[in-house]
Amino acid sequence: MGMHQVNKLRQRFVIAAMVSFAIVILVIGLGINMTVVSLNRAQIRKTLDHIVNTESSNQFSKEDHNGNNSSFLEYNPFHIQLMDNVQFYKVSIRGKNITINNSNMISSSDEEIIESAKHIEAMKSNFGVDGIYSYERVEKANGTTVIAVVNYLETLNNCRRLLYLTVIFGILILVILYFLVRHFSYIAVRPEIESDRRQKEFITNASHELKTPLAVIKADAEYLEMLAGENEWSKAIMNQTDRMNGLIQNLVMIARGDETEEEEIAEVNVSKVVSEIIEPFMGLAEREKKQVVMHVNSNVKFRFEANQIRMLTSILVDNAIKYCDDNGKIEISLSQKKVGKPITFTISNSYAEGENVDYTKFFERFFRQDKSHNINGTGGYGIGLSVAESICRKNGGQIRVAWKEGVITFTCILRGERR
Repeated sequence: MGMHQVNKLRQRFVIAAMVSFAIVILVIGLGINMTVVSLNRAQIRKTLDHIVNTESSNQFSKEDHNGNNSSFLEYNPFHIQLMDNVQFYKVSIRGKNITINNSNMISSSDEEIIESAKHIEAMKSNFGVDGIYSYERVEKANGTTVIAVVNYLETLNNCRRLLYLTVIFGILILVILYFLVRHFSYIAVRPEIESDRRQKEFITNASHELKTPLAVIKADAEYLEMLAGENEWSKAIMNQTDRMNGLIQNLVMIARGDETEEEEIAEVNVSKVVSEIIEPFMGLAEREKKQVVMHVNSNVKFRFEANQIRMLTSILVDNAIKYCDDNGKIEISLSQKKVGKPITFTISNSYAEGENVDYTKFFERFFRQDKSHNINGTGGYGIGLSVAESICRKNGGQIRVAWKEGVITFTCILRGERR
């Protein structure tokens, strides 16, 4: 896993963690606020019931009012008690006669209380809210309507205060959690970063160390050929030396394949780049009697990493020539519907034996359809297509493979955006 993938993984972890924390805080905040609102509503309802059932006293029952006064550990937060120092009034309505039975409304005159009672009498609900007042209307058996009203402004303000504090502290907690998650996510991925660095360092050092003895072996084989002439043993040594050099280069390619920071994204004439890469392969295809047909639209341009496009083209063309049937046909096409739109790059070749091949594993590293990994034949390592898939992914696209009627086709969709 390269640095780019590690950083992407870290970002996804931070996003997932923050979304989870936000949901938890939202659920807790809503739960607390809805519970408090429900308890306050029950308290108001109990207070109104008490007022309706109290005939003439302005004082609430001390037992009902202080029934939950106890120590901290014994306190029951869900106990419903009467409201403290509440402003209220109680009126009786019989026909057109309205009588004020009880009132401690300091800021309201008798006329205002009567008008308020008339307004509440016209309402449909027997319990509800009218501005900053909460009311209860009860029909007595003797035909009298009793209306009790309390001023619940203080309770309303307490609920608002709790909501504002929940939002403020929720946002503050999320900000603190964001920096904590970023810090600890870096600590969590640091071993992976270090492991990736050591892996790349090992492959680079090993490739340099292996190249020296291989160069000596090849030079000795060439010297033996000069003395005794070419034979099957010297030829095998030369072939396997070249193969080892190719394998080392591919291992280095894997080690550097995920490093996108070193490449500069700029507008690239993709048509020109693809044509330049394909040209050296034309001679090889002709020697092997394989026909190459090109359908490359001119002046296809897009913002890419030029070296990545060169590597992708080289891998796919080399793969098509290696696995194309004898006297077969290779088709290469490059198209773009409109400037700035995604680019479609397609390479197909004759492949008669591809009917029963498992194409789902084609882009796995070191995968080869030949389970014996026979070193003769095409000489592939099962690496190139994996690198091609990585290049397409880093350029915001994808690569697909399909086989139909003896032809295998690789289709690359490139959008020029890193993912």
